[in-house]
Amino acid sequence: ANVLTFKGGDDYIVLPHFSRPDFMTIEARIKTTAAALQSIVFWGGEEIRFGLSNTGAPTYNEIQYGSAGSVVTSSSAVNDGQWHHIAVVRAGSGLNNITIYIDGIKAGTGTSTISVSTSSLTIGSWAGWAEFFNGQIDEVRIWNRALCGGEIAQNKGCELGSGQTGLKAYYKFNQGNSGTSNAGITSLTDASGNNFNGTLTNFDLTGNDNWMAASSGVSGNCSSFTTSAVTASSKSPVTVGDALNL
Repeated sequence: ANVLTFKGGDDYIVLPHFSRPDFMTIEARIKTTAAALQSIVFWGGEEIRFGLSNTGAPTYNEIQYGSAGSVVTSSSAVNDGQWHHIAVVRAGSGLNNITIYIDGIKAGTGTSTISVSTSSLTIGSWAGWAEFFNGQIDEVRIWNRALCGGEIAQNKGCELGSGQTGLKAYYKFNQGNSGTSNAGITSLTDASGNNFNGTLTNFDLTGNDNWMAASSGVSGNCSSFTTSAVTASSKSPVTVGDALNL
């Protein structure tokens, strides 16, 4: 399988605009060693920056979601040159409850008050003019529902099949030919069936700024996720804040 390498200077991908839902999940697999502010998926003016922060030195490059003054940051960094699956889940239109996952494990929670965007999305930069990503990206998924931790953990290392409920856009990055010129392959295919194909911008598409064969930790097809059923043994009412013993 292929991935896309970003040189961190001026290359990025523009995605068509679609409205951001109140409940949503964004996932990606990334690999980087850069200690700098980098955007992975950016959505609108100052609205969503799902990327890597450069605050809290010397622990650079935690995963961060939100906009200036309203961000949620992960508890660990990911710029170690290894492939990582990262995900951010947004649930609720009031408090904007945010949960960040790294490699299927919860790594940060909080709230982020951000508005609905009317702008296009970009992968690998802040709207095409800053925070350019330096490294490799694979398996970007955008959902219009809040995935639970179990589903994120189960599907982080496999490719999704067709007919996924709530999958708004899905980019497998399985394009181009490694080790050769791919000058004619400037579109990133949306595998969700919704035709939100991306446009590659300022990529050399030769050498290291190119489609490349790599093992990003993804293999095989994902099996269907089934939620666990819970049966209550009492009919007593439950109020907010009560503890449940299952």
